[in-house]
Amino acid sequence: MTSALAELTSGKIGVEALLAEGADMTGADATYVGMPAKSSRCTDFDVSMSGTGEGSLVCNLKDDANYGTAQTLSLDRTAEGIWTCSSSISDLSVLPEGCKT
Repeated sequence: MTSALAELTSGKIGVEALLAEGADMTGADATYVGMPAKSSRCTDFDVSMSGTGEGSLVCNLKDDANYGTAQTLSLDRTAEGIWTCSSSISDLSVLPEGCKT
């Protein structure tokens, strides 16, 4: 799970750099913000960003016996630039420390 969060974090860094350059983030995809299209932990990534910089980076997790099917791990950004981690996984013990809220 920490590897999925690390891949999302690379996108977070990309989003911040692009916003600092004044890039238009509407319609951005994973590769635009510096993430792979898919990874060993994520079937794919969804990027949803508004013109104000508010939005989310989502890892659609591969199915796993530890947490089930069709689960997600997300980094969500407010327009003020505050990032939080969230997940659809109910078993907090499998989540990285910063995502257990």
